[in-house]
This record gives sequence, C-alpha cells and structure tokens, in this order.
Amino acid sequence: MQRHDELPHLHALRDALERRHAELLREVDAAELARRAPIDRTEVGDREDDAERVQAGDIEEGEEGRDVAELRQVEAALHRIAAGRYGECIDCGMPISLARLIVQPAARRCTPCQKTSERAAQRAA
Repeated sequence: MQRHDELPHLHALRDALERRHAELLREVDAAELARRAPIDRTEVGDREDDAERVQAGDIEEGEEGRDVAELRQVEAALHRIAAGRYGECIDCGMPISLARLIVQPAARRCTPCQKTSERAAQRAA
C-alpha cells in the first residue's frame, strides 16, 4: 500500500485542492449574499418576467447545490491527506491512479470502483 507521503505529486495535488476549496468558498458565499439581497419590488413586470426570475433562481440554486457538494468532496480529500489516506480507494483500499487524481484531485474511488458505484446508483434510481 502506498502511503500518502510517498504519493508522487502530493504537494501539487494538495495545492490544487486548497485553491479549489478557496474558490468554492467564494462562490458559495457570493450565492448566499445574492440570496439575501432584497428584491426590487418597484419594477413592473409580467408573467414572462416572473417566470424568467424563477427559472434563474432555480438555476442559481442548482449551481449552489453543486458547489456545496463539490466543496464537501474537496474538504474530505484534504482530510484524507491529513489522515494519510489520500490516494486510497474508499471501497477497495487500492491506490487511485495518479492520472485520475490529476484530473479529479478529490476522487474517493479508483476507476473500477467508481464505475461500479455509478452503475449501482443508476440501478437504484
């Protein structure tokens, strides 16, 4: 089993995770501020305007939800680094390939286990 401190490029991966963490925090904070901003009720609109506002709000809510989920994944990856378990698949315990970690630094599973997990989720849906 490969220890996290022996993982090639660990510092670069940690730096990428920390940058993404800071970016996601800014995005989530901005979305929170925008949601709290008062709505201008003096503007006259029609049903189409209202529908567009609702649709835009739904999109923003979906984007914020996606950002929060990714933020949790990045935080979990940073915790795995601190605990010395980064780069190990949470399902089988085998090393996650460096190529996968470079593309997806917060990856929790090796490619075969990720595919299995996704198939199981599809069957459950």
